[in-house]
Amino acid sequence: MLKPRGTLIIIAEAYQGGKYDKRFHRFEELLKQTNLGLLSREGHREIFSQAGYTHIQVDEDYEKGWICALGRKPAPGS
Repeated sequence: MLKPRGTLIIIAEAYQGGKYDKRFHRFEELLKQTNLGLLSREGHREIFSQAGYTHIQVDEDYEKGWICALGRKPAPGS
């Protein structure tokens, strides 16, 4: 449960297109069987948007091998 105007942040080392993409690729079939998967930068943006978040930012530090996505829950009536 996130309060209105609260910010959700997701930081991941396993994501589609990242530095360690090939390392995690071997788990792809297992992830599909559990309805999970590796999201791309755009995939992270899309799930935040579909969930109704605003002010969405997706940043990546490819060399360090991580992605950070955040979004703000809008205030009621916005």
